[in-house]
Amino acid sequence: MPNAAPEHRKLAAIMFTDMVGYSALAQKNEALALKLLDEHQALLRPFFPKFNGREIETIGDAFLVEFTSALDAVRCAVAIQKALAERNASSPGAARIQIRIGVHIGDVVQREKNVLGDSVNIAARIEPLARPGGICVTQQVFDQVYNKLEVPLVKLGAPELKNIQVPVCLYRVVLPWETKDLSFRERARFQWRRKQRRWVMAAVVALVLAAIALSVWRAPSHSRIESLAVLPLTNLSNDPAQEYFADGITDLLTTELGKIGSLRVISFQAVKQFKQAGMPLTKMVKALKVDGWVEGMVLRDGPRVAITARLIRAATAEQVWQTNSTRNLSNLVDLQGEVALALAEAMRVKLLPGERTLLSATRPVHPDAMDYYLRGKFSFGEKTELAIAMLEQAIKIDPGFARAHAQLALAYASKGYFTDPMAIEKARQALANAMALDASLPEVYVVRARLLWTQASGWDASGAIRELAKALSFNSNFDEAYGFRAILYWHLGLLDKSQQDIEKLLALKPTDTQMRSEFGGLFLFQGHYEKALYYYTNFAAQYPVPIAENALASAYQHLHRTNEAWAVVNRFLNSGRADTGGLMTSMQAVLLADAGEKAQASEKIVQAQEKGRNFSHFHHTAYNIAVAYALLNEPAQAVPWLRQTAADGFPNFSWFQRDPNLKSLRSHPEFIRFMAELEKQWKRFNETL
Repeated sequence: MPNAAPEHRKLAAIMFTDMVGYSALAQKNEALALKLLDEHQALLRPFFPKFNGREIETIGDAFLVEFTSALDAVRCAVAIQKALAERNASSPGAARIQIRIGVHIGDVVQREKNVLGDSVNIAARIEPLARPGGICVTQQVFDQVYNKLEVPLVKLGAPELKNIQVPVCLYRVVLPWETKDLSFRERARFQWRRKQRRWVMAAVVALVLAAIALSVWRAPSHSRIESLAVLPLTNLSNDPAQEYFADGITDLLTTELGKIGSLRVISFQAVKQFKQAGMPLTKMVKALKVDGWVEGMVLRDGPRVAITARLIRAATAEQVWQTNSTRNLSNLVDLQGEVALALAEAMRVKLLPGERTLLSATRPVHPDAMDYYLRGKFSFGEKTELAIAMLEQAIKIDPGFARAHAQLALAYASKGYFTDPMAIEKARQALANAMALDASLPEVYVVRARLLWTQASGWDASGAIRELAKALSFNSNFDEAYGFRAILYWHLGLLDKSQQDIEKLLALKPTDTQMRSEFGGLFLFQGHYEKALYYYTNFAAQYPVPIAENALASAYQHLHRTNEAWAVVNRFLNSGRADTGGLMTSMQAVLLADAGEKAQASEKIVQAQEKGRNFSHFHHTAYNIAVAYALLNEPAQAVPWLRQTAADGFPNFSWFQRDPNLKSLRSHPEFIRFMAELEKQWKRFNETL
C-alpha cells in the first residue's frame, strides 16, 4: 500500500468563488454557459498571482484559492468584482458574468498541493451568503483588514452554517457601486475613516517631502524601527476560553523582544489595555509613540501551534516583514526567540553577542506544562491563588521548566509581601529552583529584590536595587524592574533617580496608574503640593490603596485644606476597608495634632500603634506618628519615631529635611544629629546606586 501523502498545518487565507446562476443557464443554453465559463476562468486567473494567491482547485464554475494574507485575498476579491462590473456594463443580461466570493482565514492542512480543513469549509459555506457580484468575509478576516481597505465593511451577524459548530460572525464588503445602500450612519462612519486615512497619507507625503528637502544637505538614511508594540495576536480558534493562549504567546514574544537593549518594547499589559478599550490603531500607535508594531494571528490545534506575524512601519503603515510558522507547543519559547531574531534583522537592529545568545537559547518544555504556565501568567495579578495552582501544576509536569519556577516565585512574593511569612518562604524555594535552572530570567532578580526589601532582610534597599539592575541587564524593557526601583529610590529620598525610572516605565507602560500616582509622591517630597494634588486626585481613585490616599490627605494638610484632608481620611475609614497597619488612623493623629487637639491626637497614636502591631510595612505609619508628635511640639517622642521610620525602610532624607511639619524639631540636638547621620547615608546611596 503506498505511503500517505505528507501533510502539515499552516495559517492561510482561503477564497472561494462561484458563478451565480450557472447551473440554470447550462440547462437553458449550454453553449452560452460553456462560453461564459471559459471567459470567467480566463478573466479571474490573472488576478490570483497578482495578489500572491495560489489556485488550489477549479470545481466546475468555482475557484478555491489560497493567499498568505487576508488583506491580499480581499484586495484580490475587490479587484475581480470591479473587473466583472466593468465587463458587465457593456454586456446584455444573459451574457453577464456574476460571481459570489467568500473569504476566511484560519488553520488549514496542506497535503501535496491541496488544502483541507474547517477553514476551507467555512469559506465555502459563507460564499453563498454574499450578494451576486459581492464579497462576504469572516470576523477573522475583518480583524486583519478593516483599517486597510478603501471600501467599507458592514456586519451581517452570525448565521448558522451547515456542519460548522462554532458561530462565525460575517461581514459584507461594500463595493463602490453599493455604497448607496448603506445607512446614513454607516456612510458617515466610512467617510470619517477615509478622511483619517487621507490625513495619514497627507502627513506621510509631508514627511517624504521634508525628507527630500533635508537630503539636500544630509546624506540619505533608511529609517530604523527603534520602538515597537506587539499587538495582541488574534485568536483564530473562535473559542473565547483560548484567549489566555493567544495572550500568552503575545506576552512571550514581547518578553523576547525586550531582551534587545537598543529597542524600546511596550509592555504587553499596556497594549492589551488600549486594545480592550477599543482605541483605533492609529490613535494607539500615536499614544504609544512607537516606530512600528507587530500584528498577527495564532491558532492552536492540540500540541501544534500556528503563528502568523507581521512587522508594520508606523510612519507609512507598510509591511516590512512577515512569518508563518508552525511548531509543537514544547518548542514555543524557541519559536518566540527565532521570531525576535528575525524581527531584529528586519528592523536592522544591532544585537550584542549576549543578546543573541539569550534569544537563541533553547530548551524543550512539556506541552502540558507550557499550557499550565500560560494559564498561570494569564491569571497572575487578578487571581493570584489560581495562578499559583496553575504554575505548580506546570512544575509538577516539568520540574525543569525554569520560567514556571520564576513566575511561581513572583506570585508567592507578591502574595506574601506584607503579611504572609509562609508565602515568602515558598517564594524563596521557587526562586532557588529557578536560579539553579536558568539565571538569565529577569523575574528571578525582581523576586530577589522583593525579598531583600523586607523587614526580615533589614530593608536592604541598596541590595535590592543592585538585583534590579541585574534584571534590567537581561531585559532592558522589563517594566516591573523600573517600577520597583523607582519606589525604592522614592523611599531613599533619591528623587531624581526615582523620576527617571518612573519616566522609563511609563514609556513602556503608559497605562500604569500606580506609577502616575507615584509622581504625586515625588512632588509632595519636593514641596510642590498643588502638583502632588493633581496626580493624587487624578490617579488615586484608579489606584485606591491606603498609601496613595494617605499621601492625598497629606497634600491637603500641607495646603491647609484641612476639611478636604479629613474628607479623604473619613471616606477611607467609612468604606469598610481595613486600616491595615494603622496608616489612616495615624493620619487622623496628624490632623488632630495640627489642630492642637493633644488628647485626641495621642489617643489616635496609640490606636495606630495597636493596628500596626506585627505589620511589616509600618514605616509610613511610623512617620505619621513622628509628625504628630512634632506638631504637638514633643521632640523627645518625635525623633525616636523618625529613627524607627528610617530604620524600617523609609530613610527619606530629602523629605525629612523639607517637611514643614517637622519645623519644631529643627533646632533639637538629637534631630540635628539624626539628620547628619541620614545625610551621610543619603550621599552614599546617591553616589553608589
